[in-house]
Amino acid sequence: FPNSFYTDFYRGGYLSDEVKQTAAKELKNLNRFGVDADMAMFFRHQLDTIFKLTGWSYTARVAERRHLNLEMTKDFFNVGFFGNAMYENKTANLARFQLDFVSYQQFGLGLEKTIILKENIHQIGLMGNFLNGRNAQRALVNKANLYTATDGEYLNLEIEGKYNRTDTIKNKQVIPNPSKGVGFSVEMYYQLITKEKHKLQIAVLDFGYLYWKNSAIAYNYDTLFRFEGINIPNLVSINDSLIKLSVDSVVNLGKRNSNKSFKTILPAWFTVNYNHILVQDKFVLNFSGRYRFNDVYLPFIAVGGTYYYKRNTSASISVGYGGYGNLNYGVNIQQRIWKY
Repeated sequence: FPNSFYTDFYRGGYLSDEVKQTAAKELKNLNRFGVDADMAMFFRHQLDTIFKLTGWSYTARVAERRHLNLEMTKDFFNVGFFGNAMYENKTANLARFQLDFVSYQQFGLGLEKTIILKENIHQIGLMGNFLNGRNAQRALVNKANLYTATDGEYLNLEIEGKYNRTDTIKNKQVIPNPSKGVGFSVEMYYQLITKEKHKLQIAVLDFGYLYWKNSAIAYNYDTLFRFEGINIPNLVSINDSLIKLSVDSVVNLGKRNSNKSFKTILPAWFTVNYNHILVQDKFVLNFSGRYRFNDVYLPFIAVGGTYYYKRNTSASISVGYGGYGNLNYGVNIQQRIWKY
């Protein structure tokens, strides 16, 4: 998508036909999108001894985390932004559609252990996190077909799916961010640094769940809806009772189960990184792979290199495939300013 599409959409600005058409040209049959917004404070302290044992450290973290992912078809985008006129006497395939949003606070405590064997450094870390849930939404539609008859005489919508969200009623308590759910997650990592300074890292991050309270709302859809227009016998005296089709009535096609709690499995990461020194203090070759559970994220594999111009100055380039997109590339320049 062009940058103007994202910025205008986020700001609530007007999306011109030119911007929407440019975006539509880039769409595949199935499209993915994802974003993370995290803020955190992390503390680590290496101990001289703990229970008369050396090589131990303890860690602590406080974080605010938000995650959004979306999977949609090209037809879903076209109907949403252009309408259904282009699908006259055709069926628009609106599924598979998946939307996940989760917002939570994280409080973690952990331990790290460093072991030296045959001049090789082994590091193992484990952290447990208590989670305070803020908000969540989840929509999963496995089947959704919209048929538009000739001249728009009628519409047929066949839909099967479910939608869950936390209660949207604003809480007027003194605490500005009341808890709507609780949960727990763990993080584990292993790092090997050989005497030749090769480095291997394997990690599982944010593996856990959030359990939302009974104020959450759930909808289940499994129906065939037919719309043949709105009958207005007198244009002079239009009243609300004559117009019965609205956004709410479409939502209510599904069975609503209020006061029903649900569970969110966090989009945990599994990552592998390997660095191989080709020229000591000059050039390092990097391999990385990562996968995200319970998400629309595809397995991601990348290769790149880092060149050290000086000890504190480096430049990196990488090329990868997968994730929320297809081909990914990046350039990074880093300068360490202070001695430590």
